[in-house]
Amino acid sequence: MLFRVARNRIAHRITDEQVLGQTSEILESVGDAFYAVDRHFRFTYLNRKALEQIGKPRGQLIGRQFLEVFPQAEGSGLHSSCIEAMRDGKAREFVGVSPILNRWKSYLVLPRPDGGLLVHSRDISAQKAAEAAMNESEKRLRLAAHAARFGTYDWDVANGQLFWSQESHAIHGLPCTGSIVCERAFDLIHPEDRNRVAAAFERGLDPGGVGFWSIDYRILRPDGQTRWINSQSHVVFEGERGDRKAIRVIGTLQDVTDRKAAQQALMIERMRFKTVVEHVPVGLLLVEIPSGRTLVGNLQVERITGCAIPEDPDAWVLDRWKGYDETGREIPAAAQPLAITMASGEPAELIARSPRQDGSMGWLRITSAPIRDPNGDVTGIVVTIFDIDAERRTADTLRDSEARLRRAVEDAPFPIMVHAEDGSVVHLSKAWLTITGYAAEDIRTTADWIRLAYGDGAEAVRMRVKSLFERDCPVDERENVVRTADGSRRTWSFRSAPIGRDLDGRQLVVTMAVDLTERKEDEARLHLLMREVDHRAKNVLAVVQSILHLTRAENPADLTTAIEGRLAAMARAHMLLAASHWAGADLAAMSVDELAPFASADRIAIRGPAVSISAEAAQAVAMSLHELSTNAAKYGALSTPAGRLELSWRVEEQERGERLVLEWVEDGGPPVTPPSHEGFGSIVLRQTVEGQLGGELVLDWNAAGLRCRIAMPNDCFSTAGTTDSSEPLNEAFDEGQVTGPAGSGARVLVVEDEALTALAMEQVLLDAGLTVLGPVGRVEDALELLRETTPDVAVLDVNLFGQTVFPVAERLLVLGVPFLFCSGYSRLDDVSERLNQVPLLAKPVLADRLIATLSSLMTDRTVISAGVAAQ
Repeated sequence: MLFRVARNRIAHRITDEQVLGQTSEILESVGDAFYAVDRHFRFTYLNRKALEQIGKPRGQLIGRQFLEVFPQAEGSGLHSSCIEAMRDGKAREFVGVSPILNRWKSYLVLPRPDGGLLVHSRDISAQKAAEAAMNESEKRLRLAAHAARFGTYDWDVANGQLFWSQESHAIHGLPCTGSIVCERAFDLIHPEDRNRVAAAFERGLDPGGVGFWSIDYRILRPDGQTRWINSQSHVVFEGERGDRKAIRVIGTLQDVTDRKAAQQALMIERMRFKTVVEHVPVGLLLVEIPSGRTLVGNLQVERITGCAIPEDPDAWVLDRWKGYDETGREIPAAAQPLAITMASGEPAELIARSPRQDGSMGWLRITSAPIRDPNGDVTGIVVTIFDIDAERRTADTLRDSEARLRRAVEDAPFPIMVHAEDGSVVHLSKAWLTITGYAAEDIRTTADWIRLAYGDGAEAVRMRVKSLFERDCPVDERENVVRTADGSRRTWSFRSAPIGRDLDGRQLVVTMAVDLTERKEDEARLHLLMREVDHRAKNVLAVVQSILHLTRAENPADLTTAIEGRLAAMARAHMLLAASHWAGADLAAMSVDELAPFASADRIAIRGPAVSISAEAAQAVAMSLHELSTNAAKYGALSTPAGRLELSWRVEEQERGERLVLEWVEDGGPPVTPPSHEGFGSIVLRQTVEGQLGGELVLDWNAAGLRCRIAMPNDCFSTAGTTDSSEPLNEAFDEGQVTGPAGSGARVLVVEDEALTALAMEQVLLDAGLTVLGPVGRVEDALELLRETTPDVAVLDVNLFGQTVFPVAERLLVLGVPFLFCSGYSRLDDVSERLNQVPLLAKPVLADRLIATLSSLMTDRTVISAGVAAQ
């Protein structure tokens, strides 16, 4: 009877809902089967549960007669109940085995206003089986109820006695006592639910009702817990019509707290889903299949597509949408993803431009994916609409940026590589390929480069390259020796830095290389040169010491002159070596430097092929030429105006290699007689040529003049990289003719920071009858002195304690004072044109040469002054 009451309530609700036009929504939501037939017994509606039980699709049932589809139901109790209800317009109940499903079913047949019927069926096969099992064994029922956590109760309505099973007591948290008064049971119901439960009981006990109810309510257990209970109740009536009354209520009790919690969680999830759908930054549509109805649609669809979601759920929102492909062609409806998925059941995607609500055009991506039921049938389609306008514009910008980056990298004048975290080489400069000799096809990945450039050391380099993508800052790597295509080695210094990601999302790193090979070689040469200079400086000091010990003279003046001459020869050799970066000294230039002080028209001829004296032999050859020149100037051909000198050399082939032969021939000088003993010059000459150079020396004291032949082995010279010098030396400059300086008593400003050099120069000037101002060793001291007085001439050292003397030189130019530079530099770079015309004497300078140059400067000044006065 309780079941009947519930059905009547459902029937009334259905009738009410029909008025509201929402019947199908309700029937689809319940768990029982419902179907409707018209007055001709043709199916007009079947809910989801009915279709599941029958096992036929809706399309095979709607519009067909009941017996046409299910002829086996003719004459059954269900068929008869339907005929009677249609005849008298009264509801019918029928319980029996379904002629269609062969299962126990409880039917409620409800007449409809249009003459048709609404049939509600509930599968009670399980209940029938339970009843049979209960009849078979009460113990098994109790065990089953206990296992299922069901409690039972039996209420004697007449005397108000309530009997609970053991499980019912346990559900309520009470000890098992058999019976309980109804008031006590009612007190356990939550106060907020008591009125609702009382109303359900009242309706269930109504003699005119169905005599069944099911209700969920809360209880308060003695231990303080709140639990949800589901009560299923069936009322037993006695009597007929007006005498009918409820005498007994039998029901079940079940603790459904967990189910309620799950329902609450489900409701929360549904609310969250609704919130997510409305707030996700993409458009979402849920379309039913096969009807095409729009079940879900969020506001993002309207924003992205510019089309409002229609109020009619049967209308497709994209019917009014216009999309255009990359070429501007309008996309037909059949090519849209939803249409493709509806036709094929497969996912689809489309990228298109679409007009916005503000009239602008934007890029969007539409995807569609099918929703399938457990049988694999498509029941719906999810359509997602993404606004990718900013992404596309960013991609276009990034693509342009990558193109510019590629051009910049490829045309870079130094090695540069852009590589990705997957090992791909994205861009590579031409300089990288040119220097290494590899082709671009050889270096597709960083692994290719590491294998080619590092060989056995590849693993360590591979780990360093991998670590570059784990850092977010520039990395300076140590110097690496890389192998080129021709097998040579080059030294590169690398600097790497992350530069973001490319269009494929790969992280990129740019690696730039500086080729240090030439610099390293220069540094090595510089270190070698520094060691060589150190070595040579010590050797020079040793030679100077030897000159001081070995030089002999009758008086101090001659001693000073001899020492100065030999030191000057050494200095000139060193200047020639410095000019060639210690690669060698040109023999012709060396000969000219040694003989220049004694040259006059047609007196000296120097001839020979291009020869460079090695750095190791240059000083010895210079000293030899100096000894021969000094001897010729004192005793030989250069001691008289009529004397002549010819210096020539040639390269001869021998079995043990080439040798250089120098011929020194004097004529026209005083008669020559062989010396009675070997002098210091001859000893130096022989020791130098034979001992140091490993050559041969032949001295022929011919009466017409000295003949000297010097032969040197091939490790003392080279014929590569020099030019021929076969012209006679005609420049006239005879320092020996200077008997005294012009302008004796003139004031000479001496600017020199080396104390000993300054003292020696002061003594030379004083000995020549000149007045010395200074010496001063600082630029500011020299300028201060010039503010106090004006000299007649000046001698300026170039480098003064890290400063140049040029401010002093400029001041002297303004004052009109002639001057010369006396410096260890063989030439001056980066000076003005006027300063470039100033005489430069290289240290160490001979006293005669210094006095002669100063005399020339003062003479020129006197001539110029006289000319100005005459004007």
